Amino acid sequence: YRIWEAQQVAYRPDVLTEDLFGEAGAHADDYRAPVRAIVDVPFSHGTLAVNSTEPHAFSEAHIADLQALAEALSEGVRRAQRGR
Repeated sequence: YRIWEAQQVAYRPDVLTEDLFGEAGAHADDYRAPVRAIVDVPFSHGTLAVNSTEPHAFSEAHIADLQALAEALSEGVRRAQRGR
């Protein structure tokens, strides 16, 4: 919720070495391999969360692409709501 409220991308390149949100343990049971890198991109109705088992998996270009995807997702939600 904090990430969405701040409306800023939150990238954690390696949650095993720096776990700002206490996520390393939380994701351990959810996936077959440990999650190492997490990026959350806020959009109009939440956050687009992308994880990787590789540390430092996301470049600035990847994050820019995810931001563009989040913008498209926001627009899609808005259009769907107008179409109700």
